[in-house]
Amino acid sequence: MSTDFPLIDIAPFVIPGGSAAAQASVVAAVERACRTTGFETLILATQIAVMTHRPGPIRELIALDLPRPRDITSVAFNDLKRHVLALIKEEATLARQAAA
Repeated sequence: MSTDFPLIDIAPFVIPGGSAAAQASVVAAVERACRTTGFETLILATQIAVMTHRPGPIRELIALDLPRPRDITSVAFNDLKRHVLALIKEEATLARQAAA
């Protein structure tokens, strides 16, 4: 199956009934993966869907209307990168709080 944008599905990493420490460990691992994948997504995608820490809802759908090839040193690229990472970090914090 071909998609127009990369996806990260964290559902396989959820630990049903897991301890808060185990959940926090999973969230930290996903957060690290998102940093790398998020950067690649900014280069390749036309849209990014940032989901909430609860599976399902999309928190924000971001259109990437940057010219190609993407200039990773441009102000616009780095503003988008900071925005996406801030959303992911906030959702990761909410997930850690929910797991506690």
